[in-house]
Amino acid sequence: MVLSLRRVSRKLSSSGGVIFVFLILFFLIQSFFMTAPYVNLEYLYGTATMKIAEHGFSTDISYLDYYFRDISNPLFTSMMSAPLVHLFGFSEYLTRLPVVLLSLLLIWAAYSFVDRFLNRRAAIMASLLLTFNVLFWSFSNKAYTDVPFTVLVSLSIMSLIYSLSERKILFSVLSGLMISLAFITKIIANIVYPLFLMIFVLYFVGQKRESVSFYIKKAILHFSPYLVFSLVMILPYFLMMLDTFGFIMHPGLVNLVFKDGIMLPFIIRFLGYLSWLGIFVFLLTPIIIFDFHKNSLRRFPWSKCSIYLMILLFNALVLFITRNKLHFMGEMDFGGFDALLPGFMISMILYVALFVGEILVVNMFFWTRSSFVKRSLFTWLVFLTFAISIARPTQRYLMIVLIPLVIYLADRCTNLRQLTLDKRLRAGLSLFVYANISLLVLMCLFVSAYQQSLGEASAEIAHYVNDHDIVAGLEFEPKSHSYYLFEDQGLYPLEDVSLALRNYSRPYFAGPINMINTDEYEVIYSVTVESFWIRIKEFAVARRIDAAES
Repeated sequence: MVLSLRRVSRKLSSSGGVIFVFLILFFLIQSFFMTAPYVNLEYLYGTATMKIAEHGFSTDISYLDYYFRDISNPLFTSMMSAPLVHLFGFSEYLTRLPVVLLSLLLIWAAYSFVDRFLNRRAAIMASLLLTFNVLFWSFSNKAYTDVPFTVLVSLSIMSLIYSLSERKILFSVLSGLMISLAFITKIIANIVYPLFLMIFVLYFVGQKRESVSFYIKKAILHFSPYLVFSLVMILPYFLMMLDTFGFIMHPGLVNLVFKDGIMLPFIIRFLGYLSWLGIFVFLLTPIIIFDFHKNSLRRFPWSKCSIYLMILLFNALVLFITRNKLHFMGEMDFGGFDALLPGFMISMILYVALFVGEILVVNMFFWTRSSFVKRSLFTWLVFLTFAISIARPTQRYLMIVLIPLVIYLADRCTNLRQLTLDKRLRAGLSLFVYANISLLVLMCLFVSAYQQSLGEASAEIAHYVNDHDIVAGLEFEPKSHSYYLFEDQGLYPLEDVSLALRNYSRPYFAGPINMINTDEYEVIYSVTVESFWIRIKEFAVARRIDAAES
């Protein structure tokens, strides 16, 4: 029996069948959480999906004025879900289903890409590291634009790399299509176009010298699809937005110019993103440090201890200088985990993570060697990390560099023999790999359970408010509860949100319990948000004391 199981396992692995089993399991687990009420801003995308379906996919999108006043993203994510809602009626599950399917597509594409350019063991490891990246996992079943954007950008870049390395022009066409779809998902896709040019230059640097006309013909051949799809897809979108609303992106939602100057916020955001790259490494940190110690430091003439000391002192100085400027990091926080960790621990995590992120970038630079594919992956990670530092700061944007990150980590994890010949040391490093995957799986399940409890708790509060005809002020905390659930018209936005939002003159208050002033209000109903029996936060409905007395 044991031998037959081993034989089946080997056959699945050799045939690539293991990835299909893995994808099925991923879909089943995510489906379990997809019926939960919305969290955070999902209600905006869900409402847009419903309205698109109700208006029969009309080209006159003036009815979505509320959407573009609150969200500066195009409509591709909602358009994917609208046909399902039109056919089967509205449900949270249907609005999230296309996002899950795109997540499956990216996992499979990453597996195929790594299998082609490295090996199958690295492909399986890269798929695991991508899937159980907590950020990717938590957004891969949510009606947000971030995972569709990540998938389309990643597919576009991988297609171009494959097209150049394998000399298959059809993949350049696919790349042009994917980036145009990414553009009508998030306008920030414009930062990717310079990366295409960089990858193109990297390709020709490693080729034998040719005539100028050869390079021009090659450039026209590979880049014409980008122009064609831009004219067919992006330009009509721009014209439609200008004709309907008078803008392409709502000017009040654009965050590219900083009040306190450009350089300092950029530096803080860039270092913040490096910290998050270090967080993504997680328990693979010993492998990163060992790679740095054994390979990267051999290129430097100084003492190894001096290099470590210089980096640690530099990071300490950076954190000291920027301690009062961390608001520039915006949404690059730990979400629900902020409620579980004291402030000094978060500071220590950021300090260590910044160190690991810096070591990671150095290691990847030397990892590229003479390989065009690896050089392209390194350029992908560094340039896009640099580029998103001038945009809105949020850790979600870092998902667009997950592919090069997990490919490098997978290569290191599956080639420990290149790091050391000591069997006991390799066994110790392997334990970190297994522990990393195991803990990531548990963290992903914890986050999913937390988000499910978050939606259910806010729904209970909403039902209480609606069932008792309570006129309540709302405390809208973007990373906490579902604002749409409290609204007077169900999913549809209020005509004037300010009438309810933070309106403390109302006789009742609904929101996080820690926002309630017990001198003014008494709690009459509360719901706890838990994950695996760990209490994280609590929502409540409270009545103004003077209103109760009157």
